[in-house]
Amino acid sequence: MVEELIGELLAELGVDQDVFMGACAKAEKNPIHKKIVDQIVAVDNFVAFKRLMCKRNAELNQQAMKLIEKQADKKKEEEKKIEEKKENSKKLIEESAKI
Repeated sequence: MVEELIGELLAELGVDQDVFMGACAKAEKNPIHKKIVDQIVAVDNFVAFKRLMCKRNAELNQQAMKLIEKQADKKKEEEKKIEEKKENSKKLIEESAKI
């Protein structure tokens, strides 16, 4: 199925299969081109598809962990500021009581 679609596309573009295969081989040097070729191959190859999906899942998990850590750090900073305000208020009350 994928081969047919690629064949039709190449015919529309007027590119022969050897030129296309050469371009795919050169794609290894450019990360964006490599990603495109990997996705094309994955459509017809379940193992390659699974590998891409696992990699993407790991990337999403990593992004989620960074976001969670960032939110936790922000919450700690807010709690620290609240605690400092409480301490400052307490000191002001104690000083005003001395007067």
